[in-house]
Amino acid sequence: FDEADAILSRRVSSMTNATDVSVNQTRSVLLTLMNDYNDIIVFTTNYIENFDPAFMRRIHSHINIGLPDEKSRKRLWHNYIPKNLPHNLNIELIANKYSGVSGSDISNAVLLSAFRGAREKEKFVKHDYFEDSIKSIIESKKKNERTNVKIEKREVSEEYAMKMINKSKEEKI
Repeated sequence: FDEADAILSRRVSSMTNATDVSVNQTRSVLLTLMNDYNDIIVFTTNYIENFDPAFMRRIHSHINIGLPDEKSRKRLWHNYIPKNLPHNLNIELIANKYSGVSGSDISNAVLLSAFRGAREKEKFVKHDYFEDSIKSIIESKKKNERTNVKIEKREVSEEYAMKMINKSKEEKI
């Protein structure tokens, strides 16, 4: 399951429409299926903090896969550039120069560069197009970083939880 946080995120507690009910039902069915399944399931995400605790309890192992090192970036550039795409990219240089990029970033940079080469009616995709594309992707990632997100965890007593549940029930009456 790629981008698993989309389906494994916290269940909706205040259901206000049929969509909320349907999403919760789907997640409940998935929990049941996970309990009954006797093999390996692989979930990938960049936002594991969004997973529902019920799913987290059923996940036995977590593997953190970091961003590729320079050697891996070289391989990714080689693998993502189609063999029949004419280009003058210096893969050694770009792999060394731009760290902190994922395989997906490199794939997107190749695609954006090829599109630009086609728009410019070039006979080959220029090295500068690849650099411009990866720079743009890195800049976009920086702008989209969620630097103000604060995750707070707090343990509460059973007594406190019951008090809050009762308070909630009284407010509805």
